[in-house]
Amino acid sequence: MIHTGAVNGATNSTCITRIEILDAEGNPKPSTFTWDDLLFRVYYTSNEDYRYGTVILDVIDYKNQRLIVLDSGVQVPLRKGEHYVDCFIPKLALSAGEYYIGAGLTVSRSGWLGRNTNIGTLIVHGRDIYDIGRPPAYDRMIFAVSHEWREP
Repeated sequence: MIHTGAVNGATNSTCITRIEILDAEGNPKPSTFTWDDLLFRVYYTSNEDYRYGTVILDVIDYKNQRLIVLDSGVQVPLRKGEHYVDCFIPKLALSAGEYYIGAGLTVSRSGWLGRNTNIGTLIVHGRDIYDIGRPPAYDRMIFAVSHEWREP
């Protein structure tokens, strides 16, 4: 689950207001496990239309390292008013642990409209996805990558 408030730090009224974590069908997701499909629903408000606006989400570890950057590029223009955009992640590859979420809105590479590098936490619970008797955990590995072993 992610716990967030409004994203502060905007220089104007264009900012991210909240983020929800949902399942693939758009339903509330109270717990997140390794390899879950999930949807980040990012709510924002904008004081004008930005044809080349960009939404960015960061997943950061306790060492303040950016592990994942989810960048919309210029595929999702920002529209004036209150709206949301969705970012779908199939099979979340994070091992069990607590991570921080950063978020921001920008216009092409010209600067941040609003940015907060720690707006909430994402708690990933372990699941024995490899069927080896223990779930992948951050102290052993950060990422749980799907793989197969084959004998020649």
